[in-house]
Amino acid sequence: MSILDQRKLIESIHPFELLSSSTLDDLMKKIDIAYYPKDTLLISNTIPSIAFYIIIKGSVKELVDGEIYNVYSSGDSFDADALIYSKCENRF
Repeated sequence: MSILDQRKLIESIHPFELLSSSTLDDLMKKIDIAYYPKDTLLISNTIPSIAFYIIIKGSVKELVDGEIYNVYSSGDSFDADALIYSKCENRF
């Protein structure tokens, strides 16, 4: 995904569309793209959140008590609370 494509994706997601162009420029300098194999555990009560995740391609399942509670896909973010409060109740 090109930097221009990344920017267009970020600009299409609320609340990022509210950012000024210069703030968005600064944000784009700090974005990393990572690829995770299927069934990778990203966040849980034993794995702290280290980033704000936005899905570009694929999907992420949210599990509650081992059951699928929600499925996130392209353009979605998930569990910002885990990053803010340094704890997570569910598994992603």
